[in-house]
Amino acid sequence: IYRLREGLGIVTNNVAEYKAVILGLRFALKQGISQIRIQGDSKL
Repeated sequence: IYRLREGLGIVTNNVAEYKAVILGLRFALKQGISQIRIQGDSKL
């Protein structure tokens, strides 16, 4: 489990969730992590 943080300004909760996924995936790639599981509750 990792904790990451990035400023987003004023955005919707959906944009914040999608950006968090992208941030996490980029971090995983940089760390050489080959398996990752992403879970969310968005209905979009």
